[in-house]
Amino acid sequence: TIPTSVTSIESATFYGCTGLTSITIPTSVTNIGSSAFSGTGLTSLIFNAESCADFLYNSSTEYTNYISPFYNLTTLQSVTIGETVKHIPAYFINGCHNVTSITIPEGVTNIGERAFSGCSGLTLSFFSASNCCTSLCYFCWFFFCFFFVFVFFFLIFYFLAPTFLFS
Repeated sequence: TIPTSVTSIESATFYGCTGLTSITIPTSVTNIGSSAFSGTGLTSLIFNAESCADFLYNSSTEYTNYISPFYNLTTLQSVTIGETVKHIPAYFINGCHNVTSITIPEGVTNIGERAFSGCSGLTLSFFSASNCCTSLCYFCWFFFCFFFVFVFFFLIFYFLAPTFLFS
């Protein structure tokens, strides 16, 4: 776990640290440099950075050879995005084809371009507590209406059908 006092992770900070298998990025981080985690053995990432800058290639700045911090990490399998995250950076985990599922929390308001490009086996789930309750309420309402209609027609048929059939 990176301490909450850290606001920036510089380029190639953990480059080649094959023993690094899991990391938690705290809410305080606003910038992660090029190739910061390249060549690591990272299998699990917990990303809590609320408003981290995009991971972009920009030929007009010093980042001419910029590579996303998590680019093509074939060892990465598990990514958890924290509940307080508002922005998922551009090129977030592009090329990490062994990541199979990520849940996008309700608070996320912006997903940067190509954040999940090259993640061929990835399934995204969008979570919203209010949507879950709404879906559950719709299901309960549907079930109640179906049950009510069924009982209503059953009673009509049971009590009134003999009157019409045998009169």
